[in-house]
Amino acid sequence: MPTLTIKNIPRRTYERLKKQAHIHHRSINSHVIHSLESVMEPQHATAESMLQQIARIRNRLAVSPLTGKYISAAKNEGRL
Repeated sequence: MPTLTIKNIPRRTYERLKKQAHIHHRSINSHVIHSLESVMEPQHATAESMLQQIARIRNRLAVSPLTGKYISAAKNEGRL
């Protein structure tokens, strides 16, 4: 497999890569490869794939579903 060396990466860019890699549970190398692939071959998301991704995120967050009652209360919070 080919190897790529990147020199003179700005500190801020490196720190952002490191943070994003951590958030996505990847090594910096894996995150850079993923980022390059997403730029080189962008995926056109379907409504179904987006809904599946949303469902995975919701399951990870373990947050109860928003109800109309909760939304109304949040909108009215602080109002007289």
